[in-house]
Amino acid sequence: MALNSTSLTHSATAIAYTPTGGTAVGWAISSSSGDKVVLSPNTDTDYRIKRFWEFTKSTPKIQTDAPNGYTQVRIKCLGKFPKTLANGKVTVNTVKVEFAYDIETSTADRLELRSMVAQLVTNANLIPVLDAQAMG
Repeated sequence: MALNSTSLTHSATAIAYTPTGGTAVGWAISSSSGDKVVLSPNTDTDYRIKRFWEFTKSTPKIQTDAPNGYTQVRIKCLGKFPKTLANGKVTVNTVKVEFAYDIETSTADRLELRSMVAQLVTNANLIPVLDAQAMG
């Protein structure tokens, strides 16, 4: 594994990772309240194995000791993907992504954060780490 030669592009204008094969699944809002939105596939009807993405936003609050007097904006993405095992029991695979940035962070800088995350999870040198094959 070549972690020491991993390259991530700074200020990328696009991430050239396009899924191939598979089946398109439509996701729709299954619930929404305040600063939380939940997306689920329309095809998942069994609540025990229903997949979902939950997006939560926390707005900045006044904090006198923060660099600009406010806390950071936080966007949390939580994905839950239940899987029925061979023994009939259900386990839940989970994905978590969190963004935290100052309210003065530009649109371009926020795009850069998302670009880096996209590369992180698709970079060939990092996939073995994400698959827990090795960390050395």
